[in-house]
Amino acid sequence: MVIGIGGLENRWRTWLAIAAGVLGIAEVIDAFSIEVPAVGIVFGLATAALGWWTWKSRSWIPVVLVLVLSAFELVSVIFVYPNSADPPPAWRLAIFAVLSAIVLILAIVSLLRSRRPV
Repeated sequence: MVIGIGGLENRWRTWLAIAAGVLGIAEVIDAFSIEVPAVGIVFGLATAALGWWTWKSRSWIPVVLVLVLSAFELVSVIFVYPNSADPPPAWRLAIFAVLSAIVLILAIVSLLRSRRPV
């Protein structure tokens, strides 16, 4: 059973859009404390824009793109940033790990809930 607009399917997308927006804003704020701020700003703006697109459309494309970006961020927070020459504090890594994991989980659930029955 698929619930349309105003139903459960739409709520998952709304929560995903909010979480992606929060992650995007956090990325933009954090960008000023990294070595190349432009990368963080672009990544944050792209994530927030995809969150907005997810909220405004019924397409699965922005959901998949948000999923890819949040997975990339989660892998980076777990494996790349802690091993860099100047690693960020553990509290910042923890915040971004939680935020990107939430977005990733919401994107997966949103995709699974939007599948049409065969």
